[in-house]
Amino acid sequence: MRLLLVGPDPSSVADDPEGLEVMDELSSAYRQLDPELQREVALVSLPMESREENALMVNAIQRCSTVVVQNSIQEGFGLTATEAMWKATPVVASSACGLRQQIRDGREGRLVADPEDAEALAAVLSELLANPVESRTLGRAAQRRVYREFLVLSQLRHWLRTLVSCLDA
Repeated sequence: MRLLLVGPDPSSVADDPEGLEVMDELSSAYRQLDPELQREVALVSLPMESREENALMVNAIQRCSTVVVQNSIQEGFGLTATEAMWKATPVVASSACGLRQQIRDGREGRLVADPEDAEALAAVLSELLANPVESRTLGRAAQRRVYREFLVLSQLRHWLRTLVSCLDA
């Protein structure tokens, strides 16, 4: 098993001034790992200049992942989480507003209350990795939730029901 730490190329994201600092910290921590452990970890910077290249890489990573983590401090509707859910990949996320609207803890994925609590995040990840049956169950439930709630046709269905209820009133 390999741990991928994936994020945007920080030099290409103008509204993320801390990005370079975080990537430097991660790179430094990576270099300090035992060489044996280094072979199990990879830092991946996603290209931001090419939407097509970025999309291909994100799709490939999500499809081959055992678990996807979206550990945001703040998040609107997180497409990263929804895309992974659609691929039936279990998601562990912080309970930032948009993410907790997408994922119901223990039903379609797992939520961690504090995105800065590394121990809680590690515990949830360990639990999912140790229980592949539960992980697959969460992933399938997540895919069904995306199908029922978040695809364009399901949104259209919700709007039509709303319009019909307004006409009936």
